[in-house]
Amino acid sequence: MKNNYKFLFLVPVVMLAFLFGCRKPATTAAAQKALFGLHLHTYIDTNLVSTSLTDTVQYGQWFQDHNQRWMNITNASIYISNIGIHSSTTGQWYNLQGSVMLKRIENEQYAIDSVPVDNYDNVRFTIGLGSALNNNPPSYYSGSGIPVADSVLTASENIMYANPGYYFLYLTGYAGTTSGHSNPVPFSYQLAGDTFQVSPPSASQNNIFPIIPNVPGAQYVHIIFDYGKLLQSFPITAPVNLKTTTPTPQLDSIPGIIRYECATPGKDC
Repeated sequence: MKNNYKFLFLVPVVMLAFLFGCRKPATTAAAQKALFGLHLHTYIDTNLVSTSLTDTVQYGQWFQDHNQRWMNITNASIYISNIGIHSSTTGQWYNLQGSVMLKRIENEQYAIDSVPVDNYDNVRFTIGLGSALNNNPPSYYSGSGIPVADSVLTASENIMYANPGYYFLYLTGYAGTTSGHSNPVPFSYQLAGDTFQVSPPSASQNNIFPIIPNVPGAQYVHIIFDYGKLLQSFPITAPVNLKTTTPTPQLDSIPGIIRYECATPGKDC
């Protein structure tokens, strides 16, 4: 009888060991992601500059800047890197590693990367490339496999390479006066060097932009680059052709040219 009791006792123990021993460890479902992008507009004050290429003053668009001076922009190329978005749910920043882009007038929509599905309330980025990218010539990036940088650094070498380094801002156009633009003055600003990299102020958009799943294509946050605010710091009374790596007080206004696009035209968010 003792042997029978031992057998009956061992059966449930073995069965329990089998059931619990073969159970797979619990897995956490991967966070859903969706494609995020920036829709970047070129403005002079409250006026949108058309995405059509404007190579000459005859085909340009004239708008008044914040000092009421008439301005025309024919090229506005600016490097952006270190892009991040802020979750209103967790209060944490989600950084898009290796994110680099070259914003031009003619291009507004930039699909960047997949991010976790969430509610976001702010975007941040750096104007410029950072020393790691800035210190290599375009040939270094040709076929390098570096995400995004491969295209925006090599394709732009004709106008953006400063040798050494890159112009993080290349701005050209024509300036008039407060009374008109019958005698326009040409200007060209090419600004290079690590010292000019700044981060725009983290001003909230005052509303939530959700990134939701199962949406075809990218979901964009709309941001304005208002060059009227930058140009108002530069007195342009004679032709200007400036290429510099030396900081100037006027460049302190660069962060201030960036604002979120609002539902109400002409309003800052």
